[in-house]
Amino acid sequence: MTSRDSVMISNEKQTLRVKMQAEIRRFVEKDAASKKIRQHLRDWEAWKRARVVFGFVALSGEPDWLGDDPPAEKLIAFPKTLETGMLRVHWESEFVVCSLGTHEPLGGKEAPAPDLVVVPGMAFDLTGARLGRGKGYYDRWIESHAEAKTLGICFKCQLVGNVPMEPHDVRVNAILTEDGFIWPAAGDSGHRSAAAESPPDAPPPRFPR
Repeated sequence: MTSRDSVMISNEKQTLRVKMQAEIRRFVEKDAASKKIRQHLRDWEAWKRARVVFGFVALSGEPDWLGDDPPAEKLIAFPKTLETGMLRVHWESEFVVCSLGTHEPLGGKEAPAPDLVVVPGMAFDLTGARLGRGKGYYDRWIESHAEAKTLGICFKCQLVGNVPMEPHDVRVNAILTEDGFIWPAAGDSGHRSAAAESPPDAPPPRFPR
């Protein structure tokens, strides 16, 4: 990929971010959709089996995937951004608002390896490609933890036909909206309700170099 190609794709990503911000502002059923997402998630066999879950504190425009009653039997951990550009995941911590506007652990314990990683995104497509906020934290973390099972969570209005991708971008194993699950790696472009299925055991597929 040439530098010109990279600039072009970066511009396409930023255009899509602006479009998605407008879509999310127009979407007024966030609470009802979040409730459906939580129900799908909790009915899912892979969620029931998971003991360590890496998640995120939802921003105002993001699905509230965890709700006010997180399951006590699970260790739910949250990412902290480091000056190195990487993420470190902590649990049992208070939160602070970082420069990106996200809530991060102030301290706490470094979490053990996760059974499931819940990933936010501004947009996803049906191949599992994800549009983040442009800093690359999740891409680098997933790249360095290829064994992690990743679940992208978004509202249905955030699904798009194509997310522009660069060589360093990674896809998620599965996507969950208020309509149910999408299994990109299985070649399934339709929604399904939660069932006794899980994302493929293979690591997240890479965008070809």
